[in-house]
This record gives sequence, C-alpha cells and structure tokens, in this order.
Amino acid sequence: MGGYEEDGRRYVSLTGLRARGWTGGMVYRLLGPPDRLALNPRFRAAPPTRLYRAERVEAAERGEEFRVVAEGAARRSEAVRAALWRRQEEVLDRIRTEPLDVPRLDPGKLALRAVEHRARIEAGAGRGEGAGAGTGTGTGTGTRVVGEQGATPAAALGPADRASLDPWKVDYLRQRLVNQYGRLLDGLPGGGPAATGRAEAVALLDQRIYAAIAEAHPNLAQECERRMGDQQLGPPSR
Repeated sequence: MGGYEEDGRRYVSLTGLRARGWTGGMVYRLLGPPDRLALNPRFRAAPPTRLYRAERVEAAERGEEFRVVAEGAARRSEAVRAALWRRQEEVLDRIRTEPLDVPRLDPGKLALRAVEHRARIEAGAGRGEGAGAGTGTGTGTGTRVVGEQGATPAAALGPADRASLDPWKVDYLRQRLVNQYGRLLDGLPGGGPAATGRAEAVALLDQRIYAAIAEAHPNLAQECERRMGDQQLGPPSR
C-alpha cells in the first residue's frame, strides 16, 4: 500500500508510511522533505503526492531513533484511547443516572401540543427542511437532537391512530426530553473510533426517554415499547 516505482527506484507515499506505523511528526523528524513530488494522474488539481525513497525509509526504520519515537507515539495513542474510553464511560454513567422529568399534561393539552408539534415537523419537511426537523439530526454543539427514527408521518396514521394520537404524543414528549437532556451527550466525539461509543450513548438515552415517557404516561407505554422494539432498544440499564 502506498508503494511507487519510478526511474528504477522504489518510493513510499505518506499513506504507505502511515500504514507502516509512521506519524506526521515522525516523517518530519526522521525523513524531512520528500524525495519526489508526483502528480495525481486521476485528479490533476489535487496536491502533489509526497514520495520518499524506500531505501531511506527502511534505513530509518532500522535505526534506534525510529524505535524510540515510534514507542513514544504508541504510548500517546494509547493514552488518547484511554482518555476517550473514560469520557465515554462518564457520559454513559450520566445518562444512566440523570433523573428525567417528563412533562405531565392533561390528555387534552397533550393532544393539542402533539398536533402542533407534528404540524411544525410536516411544515418544515414541505419547505425542504425536513432533514433537520423531521429526522432530528444533531447539532455540532449544545443540545444534541437524537434521531427521531420512531416518528410517524401523518399520512401513515389510520383512523385508530388518529383517534388516540399516541404516536404524535410520544413524538412530542420525546422531543421535549431530547431538547432538555441532549446536553448529556456533549463532549462525546461522533467521528472516527468514537462513533461506536456515541451511538451507544444515543441508544441509551433513547431507552431512558421512552421508559420515562411510559412511566409518566402509562397509556403511551405500548407505543414506547413498539418504538424500542423497532429500534432494537432493550430496557434501560439501571
């Protein structure tokens, strides 16, 4: 990977060096400037590919300085992974223990709020804003809106659903709780190796939200259980 051969010489690209365990700092310190710059044949506008002679790379890898620098980089990488794991555990613990205060509205007021909430979502979708309003995509900072995978569009509701409005009521209550408690996810990275940890935290928050709604509004328990089943969410851990 990342190997090149030109003019009878073998070269290694930065991609190839990273695959061999090099970091950017190691390249700068042990190899210095590239031996050759090669144009990308597929993307002419792309920056030139930096190439390093293979024999120079191999000689550096045999040296004591490479071993010392590589071990230091490995230790730092392990420290970063350990810190990330601790942060993930702290976030999960906060989600497990944070009391969730579910709005307790009388049935008539809850039905009205649910219909208004659904109208706002569908109006936003009609303006092409449904990606943020209807699916509940997250924001980069502050309150994190968890994906509203269980939301039920108006067109999908039958007469019985329209009579009870249970799906819309759960949508409304869930969004209220997400707006209030989505902050529990703050500080947890969402990309790279951390993506799995964040997905676990989002799923746990969903579990707790649906369980809290079901406890505060027993008549909505069946709808909450249905959504947890659809999303393959088990009962929240205690």
